[in-house]
Amino acid sequence: MKRLLTKTNLLILIGGIVLSLVLILPGRFSASCPLITTDDPNMQANCPFFIDQDSNQVCDLIQGLAISYEPSSFDFSHLKEFAIFVLLLAAGIFLTWKKPKYYSAFRLALLFLSLVYFGFLLSQALCPIATLQMIFVSKERVVLTFFIFLVFLLPLLTTLLFGSIFCNFLCPIGAVQEIIFRFSRKFGKVPVLARFPRFLLYLPYLILFLVALGSAHFSTTIFCKFDPFGALFSCNPTGWKLPFLVALLITSLFIFRPFCQFLCPLGAIFKFLEKFRILRLLETEEIKQS
Repeated sequence: MKRLLTKTNLLILIGGIVLSLVLILPGRFSASCPLITTDDPNMQANCPFFIDQDSNQVCDLIQGLAISYEPSSFDFSHLKEFAIFVLLLAAGIFLTWKKPKYYSAFRLALLFLSLVYFGFLLSQALCPIATLQMIFVSKERVVLTFFIFLVFLLPLLTTLLFGSIFCNFLCPIGAVQEIIFRFSRKFGKVPVLARFPRFLLYLPYLILFLVALGSAHFSTTIFCKFDPFGALFSCNPTGWKLPFLVALLITSLFIFRPFCQFLCPLGAIFKFLEKFRILRLLETEEIKQS
């Protein structure tokens, strides 16, 4: 019989409870920093990459800018988007757990569906990267926008259990890069770069630290100002976002998911959590005991 309550799993459980309490208990991380107002001319650039262009943008809701938003109570909007997210997440878990015969084909289909739905068709969607930043700005508003908070929390929990389900199956940013990479391998003779200096693998952790620090200090979703995929998904190619996006897409011809490997702050959290993947630890322990 598998032992669920090992010392490692107990530490993970305690850590998860502490993190949950830090997120849910009242008190802002950066109380002295005012929230962005609607007069801010750069507000549009601060929004998540999954946005529409009207007054009901997700960043308005999560920052409490919408007139109808009451930060003293839970907001249960975006139920339909959340339900679809959960269905796709469950499909990713099933593919990871069962590994069916046509696993690769199903996985690519799920990635493509996530890319089309969350990336291009959905007018109001849920962005875990923006939510990550908003935790350091006003965590109460993140928690009170209930389904947005769950879209951030569920990928963390599933990573602890099954691995990076979100990255492998649901992330539109990863989907764009992977489709380009696979296209280049199938229809062209493009050399693949697979070996890199080891220090590059630590860049996401540095970016995560800077994003947390910058979001708390400036009280805004600072990474969204520099996110090159904002030019693609929000059709808002401001500043140097467009040339940066083009450079990343070209790089994707030679490197598998370059943004995910070297730049994504949320990916840094997933990489760390995956080292403590509970099911893998249980399988390893079971092998040792047999």
